[in-house]
Amino acid sequence: MIAFYEGLYWDELSKGSYSPSEKQAGIGRHQLWFTRKHLRLGQVASVLEIGSSHGQTLAAFRRAIGTPRIYGIEPSQMARKNSLAACPGIELVGKSYTDLARLSLNLDLIIISHVLEHLDDPVKALKLMAARISPKGRILVEVPNYYGHPSAQLAHNFLFTPASFRNCVSAAGLSIQAMRISDRETERNPVYILALLAPGTATERASEEFEEVKAGRDGMKAVWDRYVKGQRTIPARVKHKVRTLARRFLPH
Repeated sequence: MIAFYEGLYWDELSKGSYSPSEKQAGIGRHQLWFTRKHLRLGQVASVLEIGSSHGQTLAAFRRAIGTPRIYGIEPSQMARKNSLAACPGIELVGKSYTDLARLSLNLDLIIISHVLEHLDDPVKALKLMAARISPKGRILVEVPNYYGHPSAQLAHNFLFTPASFRNCVSAAGLSIQAMRISDRETERNPVYILALLAPGTATERASEEFEEVKAGRDGMKAVWDRYVKGQRTIPARVKHKVRTLARRFLPH
């Protein structure tokens, strides 16, 4: 998997109107805005990002927080090199989330953005992250929303809906402190799931900012249906992924 993300993945991602670093800078600004709404940044003294890419997100958080302890985990050698320039002082501590197991870190914030859907076992990954955050630490997660994003891609091992994402988080022994389902520009389309996770199972309803609440689940499903109708076929491999996801995370 590391070989794939070191080469082909970045080659494909580099195509289009935005460079990977420009795209990540925009994502980082949005995630910082969301985090500020739900977490006192003054209590954050250490940040680690899994899939730190070109370092733009960590650079945004460092400018806002001023913390000296910034860590990155990134498989791409090209991205690792660029991150050293974008975020001076970043310490690159691994190439895979599994490297967390050998690190003796006690982190205040772990960021994992558009990575969880690529992994073979997202519950295992979240459990490992939960073991590396402080008692008041948080995990910031963003994934594509299957009902609003054309996320049926070969690089994605899991296709998350709001329901399956919540069940995945619960299975990892975490709770959702805040969750937002929208795009980053118009705030109208249910494209991404962005959530701040806390240690322990939730005892009360999370502070949720769902476009799902406004539009309803049927409305979100309609967004995806319109996308599917524009496609000639859905590959059998994608259908298998959806069925596997439903068996693992959706209630029966």
